Amino acid sequence: MSLGMGQPVPAHHKCKHSLRLQQQRPSRCLINASKPVITRVGKLEPHDAVAPSTASAVDAVVHDGRLPFLQTLLQFAKPNAYAQKVLAGHRYAWGKMGLAYEDALFVADPAAARSLLTAEWQNGIRTEWPPTFKALLGEQSISILQDPQLHSKLRQVMGPTFSAEAVAGLMPGVQQTVAKHVGRWAQQDSFAAYPAARLLTFDVLVNQALGLGMDDDELAHFAKVFKQWGDGFMPPGIDLPFTAFGKGMAARREMTARVQQSLRDPDLGEGVVQRLRDEFGADSQVASDNVIVLMFAGYDTTSSAITYMLNQLALNPHVLEQMRQEQAAVQAQHGNQLTPAAVAAMPYTTAVVKETLRTAQVIGYVPRVATQALKVPGGGPELQSGCPFIVALGAMAASDPAAAAAAVSAAGQGSPDSQAGTVQDFRPERWLQPELAKSLALHQAPFGMGAHYCLGSQLAMAELTAVLAELARSYSLTADTDTDWPDFPIKRPANGLPCTLRRLATA
Repeated sequence: MSLGMGQPVPAHHKCKHSLRLQQQRPSRCLINASKPVITRVGKLEPHDAVAPSTASAVDAVVHDGRLPFLQTLLQFAKPNAYAQKVLAGHRYAWGKMGLAYEDALFVADPAAARSLLTAEWQNGIRTEWPPTFKALLGEQSISILQDPQLHSKLRQVMGPTFSAEAVAGLMPGVQQTVAKHVGRWAQQDSFAAYPAARLLTFDVLVNQALGLGMDDDELAHFAKVFKQWGDGFMPPGIDLPFTAFGKGMAARREMTARVQQSLRDPDLGEGVVQRLRDEFGADSQVASDNVIVLMFAGYDTTSSAITYMLNQLALNPHVLEQMRQEQAAVQAQHGNQLTPAAVAAMPYTTAVVKETLRTAQVIGYVPRVATQALKVPGGGPELQSGCPFIVALGAMAASDPAAAAAAVSAAGQGSPDSQAGTVQDFRPERWLQPELAKSLALHQAPFGMGAHYCLGSQLAMAELTAVLAELARSYSLTADTDTDWPDFPIKRPANGLPCTLRRLATA
């Protein structure tokens, strides 16, 4: 679940260049200030790892990763792969973004990324979205708005619903919902994992987290409406009744009407929807926009991660078997409920969740714009006002020495995974090795960081944990993993990931 998305930067910034690639030509985003440009370092949140920058003198020269125009089209299908191609293993690189083919700085240095994003409001750093995204998400949604005071207020209002303590209280309902959906999957000869996971996460979100009280029929209807809305993010953003964007806006209007129905309900139960209503009013656009963006953030990103997790379990059956042994011990000691004590007793299952998020990289990068002169920490350049830059979370994760070290180790061990020996090698045990903990905490940021750190990270972790526990305790799994995984607008399997579940004889 994420309230930030890695999407191409729109084409209306001040740093414009010719369409012809000129290697080693300095970017016009650079400035030569007569006096130092000060970058403030914000207060680090508990989820923000602290580590010194690994800058060296050679990094003062930013890599030129600007590609010919046709090669930049990769950003619209696989933005994570595009960012890694631009960076080519460097911590900073100039790359081209958007159809306007303009310069943007790509940042993959973890310490610099955290320094920038933990103080983005103070440093004049802003999110920047195309008009179509603003229309679909809502101009008053926490993902879009540019008012730091309102952004902070929204986090204060919505945050308590998604705290670790609150999510622990939701876990019985989450576990019950997961068991219901996984049981339905197993009743079919085969099911497409991606749409099935989307329906599951939608159910958890609207009925457990938001308390909207949708029955199965309404849930199935609005899951389709939500898919139509999500398809509206695909280009081109032309608002006509027959275009994806036009249909997406129609879906948004239907969703808004349903959300407003709940906001005006005098019997609305306690929770985040009630908190938004009480703070901003039942008819407030702030309230409705943010209920919708919560639904979006917890729907697509978490369902993508669950689907990728099923893919990795099918590729690595020994991982599912090891979880099965752990879950048997947990059930013997704690019973069937996923209480906080039970979850704390399943370190390998938790490691599988973290390894899924590391290798999936559902959000490959996040776009920002400098609205004032900005010095990029850690040996980065100084940027002029109006220059876009990209925090490349996927490239940052791929550069993790902990991942590389484990990959080298795996290469000589005959791993059954076809990705053995690469940083994508699926090895949950790396998260259980104390000597790798510091590097993993620094480089891995699947929920973002700083002011826009995902509010729903605890809920997403709970959902993935519940799915793993249900599978390991009761089912075998096979899947057709021979498929491509486009990243835009969200990572997903091209074939839907056909899967087969069978209940274990001992379940």
